[in-house]
Amino acid sequence: MQTFNEMFFAPISREYCNWFYFLTVCAFVFMIIAAIDTISAIVSGNTTVLSGILSFIGPFLLYFSNRLLYSMCASSLPRHAHGSMGGPMGYSS
Repeated sequence: MQTFNEMFFAPISREYCNWFYFLTVCAFVFMIIAAIDTISAIVSGNTTVLSGILSFIGPFLLYFSNRLLYSMCASSLPRHAHGSMGGPMGYSS
């Protein structure tokens, strides 16, 4: 039986990095939607440029932080013993 420390605080396998990849893709989609919404609001005159830029900062930071976490996770954990995981989601590139 594993100890409490091994069960809850030990490093996890590299496959869990895929969670950050999934969040990065979702955040990128939200960032594109926010950019389109911001541009259309500015063009139609419903908002100022400053408030449009400020509303875009949140989705950008969400995307960037998840991309950074995925990069750190994928770079720091060892690859499989029987072959490389390859690119995102375990597919070889």
